[in-house]
Order: sequence, then C-alpha cells, then structure tokens
Amino acid sequence: MAAFIPLLLVLSQPRERNPDDGYRLLDGHYVGRIGCDNRGTIEAASQPTGNLTLPECKARCNANGSCRGLSYHRAGMHVKVNPPTNCLLKRKCVGRVDTKSVCEPDATFDSGPDCMPRRSNVFTYMRVVPLQRRAAGALAEDAADEPTTLANDDGAASWASSFARLKPAAARVGLLYLNLGAGWGPWTRFILRAAAANREVDFYFLGAPLDLTPCAHNCARLPLSLGSLRARIRRHLLNDSRVDQFGAKGNAARKLCDLVPMWPALFPEVSARHKFIGITEQDMLPGNLTAELARLRDEDDMLLPLERFPQPLTDANFMVYRTIPKMLQAFRRVPNWQQVITSNKHMRFDEWVVEPPSVMVAFQEMLFASELRVQPAQRFLVQDVIIIRKRRYPRIDDYGATVTFRWRSGALVVEREGPCICPRDVVPIYGITCCLECFHNPGVVLPTKTRRKLEVMGFHFSAWKRRWKEDPQKAVPDCPAGANFDLTPEGFKCVV
Repeated sequence: MAAFIPLLLVLSQPRERNPDDGYRLLDGHYVGRIGCDNRGTIEAASQPTGNLTLPECKARCNANGSCRGLSYHRAGMHVKVNPPTNCLLKRKCVGRVDTKSVCEPDATFDSGPDCMPRRSNVFTYMRVVPLQRRAAGALAEDAADEPTTLANDDGAASWASSFARLKPAAARVGLLYLNLGAGWGPWTRFILRAAAANREVDFYFLGAPLDLTPCAHNCARLPLSLGSLRARIRRHLLNDSRVDQFGAKGNAARKLCDLVPMWPALFPEVSARHKFIGITEQDMLPGNLTAELARLRDEDDMLLPLERFPQPLTDANFMVYRTIPKMLQAFRRVPNWQQVITSNKHMRFDEWVVEPPSVMVAFQEMLFASELRVQPAQRFLVQDVIIIRKRRYPRIDDYGATVTFRWRSGALVVEREGPCICPRDVVPIYGITCCLECFHNPGVVLPTKTRRKLEVMGFHFSAWKRRWKEDPQKAVPDCPAGANFDLTPEGFKCVV
C-alpha cells in the first residue's frame, strides 16, 4: 500500500495554471517588437520595427510593469497598402480572390499571388488583461467628481446627492435606461408601470428629470447630460481631447447607441451595486424580466434574448452582464474601440457588424475560447422592424397583419396574425413573423398565413413610436393606477 502513496500525493496536487496563458496562441509565430514593449502601444503602433521570437517578446513584455500579459490580435488579413500591424499574425491566403480569400497560419504576408489582403482588419481573437475592480473609495470619489450642474438637470440635485439617495439594499440585477434628450418620451410612463411589476430588478433612468411615481419601489433617476457623459468617457474609458466633440452636430443619440456595450463601465459605481448589470433602450417595454433573470447563476457571464443566441451574441435592446472586469471591459478586446469614442461617425458598435468590427466580434471569440458562459433567455424580445438587408425594413404589422401586445400584471403577451415575413440579416434571425419556409426563403414575404400567441420578455417599438407624434395624447393616454394596457401600432390603450 505504501508504494501507492507518492502517486496519490501527486494526483492530489492542484494543477498548476499554465504560465504561458495569454501567450499560448502565439506559439510558433513571430510578433512585432513594439508590441512587446508596452501593452498599451500595441493597437496604436502602425508598423513593426522588427521581429522577435515568442520567448523574447514574452521576456520584454513581462519586464515592463504595465504589461502583465500580452494583448494581441490573432489571425486576420491586412489592408493592401499597409504592412501587418504589431502582434497581428501573418497568414497564408487560400481560395479565390473574388470570394475573399481565407487565411491560414504559419505563412508570410506575401505567400503567393492568391494572397489578396482584405480591406479590413478582421481578426479572430484578442486577449486583454482584465482590469481590477476598483475599491469602494474610488467609486465614491468618482461620484463626487461628477459636475454639480447638468444641462438637463432640474437643479435639485447633483449626481453625488442623487446617488446617495439610492436605496441601500440593491437588487441582484440592475438595468440601465439612458437618455440625452431634453425629456423622456410620453410612453415612459408605461415602461415605469412595467418596471414596477419587476420588483426584484432595480431600474435606473439616467437623463432628464422624470416622475417615478408609477415605480417608486425599484426605480431611480440619476442626472445625465452630454457634458457629464463626455467627462465620464475621459475618466473611465479614454482620456483623449477628441472626446470633447463626442456627440456633436446633433449626433448624440446615435453615438449613445455606439456606447451601449460600454455603459456599465461608464457608471462603475452603479454596476458595483449589483451582481449583474443590464442595458436596454428607452423605447423597450419590459415583460416579466424577473422570471428570466432568476435563471441567472452566479457564475453566468451574460444573459440575452433567446433569438440572439448563439448568434449574434449581442443585442442593444437588452443584455445583462456579470459585474466582473472581464465583462465590463469586454469592449476593449475590439481593436477599433477607441475610434468609436474619438470619431463622431455612427459605427453601430452595439450591433452585429464585422467590418469594422463591433462588440459582437469580441463576444463571439470569447465564446469560442471558452471564456464566456452565456445564459440565453427562454423567451423572445420582439422588435417592430424586420431586417431584410439591402432591400427594405418592413414592420411586423405590414402586409395586412394585425398585431397586439397585451400587458397583464407584469406578463407581456403578443398576438399576431398575418403573412409570413422572413428576415434576412447578416446572421440568422427567427421571430414572430417567421414560418418554417423561412429557413429556405430568407428575405421573402410568403403567402403562408401565421397566427402567433406567445409571452415575450419585451418589445422594442422603435418604428411604431414615430406614428404617435401626430396625436400623442391619443396614442399615449394617462391610464388609472393599477390598470393593465394593450399596445398596437396606433398606440397604448388602457384596460381597466
């Protein structure tokens, strides 16, 4: 028996973590010299000054106190007029040029006549060393630094005093609604009513003053203006003078959408109150979110609507992140994330875009690298627009269809009867207008009639609300307290 003791001791030893974790995907490749000097210079460098072997690069990188691990782009193809960027692996291209050649590892940039570089820096993996959670004192200091007077504030409270009035016992999950307009849309009173039914979720409305009477228990309002948003961007994301022009020339609303994946990092003191923090649109009516969020385990990293898993793995209408650095800072894995902030161009960073890459690319690669534990919701989140790329964008009530959403004591049920409208997005999407024939007929309106009735987790009415401007009083009535309501393309209707 004694002969087996050493073996048992060896087997009982904990497995040592791979000391090369973070470098292992670079094994057998050369990397740019500049990229090994400092982790922060890798993306900014435009041209390597020389090549190093992997051990040389590791030694050089680890010798720098700010470079505890190597950030890098893996794979991808390069713009024709420029050489490969630092730590961007050189690839061999195979396949026909007219179908955008596929590149393979272990080859030089100019491997042959078929190596036609793509006109983008598409990549398949980028590792970023997670940032450490800051101490509570640092969060309090951030709140104190918020500008006291905000352009759209009622003057009654600064950020610090508003934050201090938040209820001390925070819910497990918080949800952010952001608005840079002069006021909230009249439909917000129905969103507040639906939020109040989700008592196990804290809802934060950041922006102009808002009457929270319909949701006094679990809703809070915090002041936010374009000026204070820019200050937060420089403090928490990127300290660059170009941030001062962020959202200029009337582009603030679109740029705020670009920032959606960064919202939790922009408000770290709010995120730190919760185990999970979520983002959503100001025109998203929630259903029974409590039931969906109750399925989140402490070790889950993300929850998103059913139809967004496993592709595109992002949804600006509703997403929930675990409040750990890996998730709050995941946007930094995308090589062009700084440009999202410094450019006033709407880049659709919150959507499923590959060129230039959006946050979808980071989440997809995290999933394939076993770095992401996703909990898809059990219900759909419905959008009123159907995406048929490069053709048209019909609404779910087009072609003679009838659609009604019924909100009853927290549950949101949709009924639709009409023709089958098949989406055609860059990723396969399945929704309430689909039928079985859509699998073979993307982007087609079929004569097949469908009748759907199902509970959904929410409804994004981005197109419907434009119809209500003609008569907002009729479209968005003031219902009695405790009343249920219906929602159709014409607007809301009280159900007493």
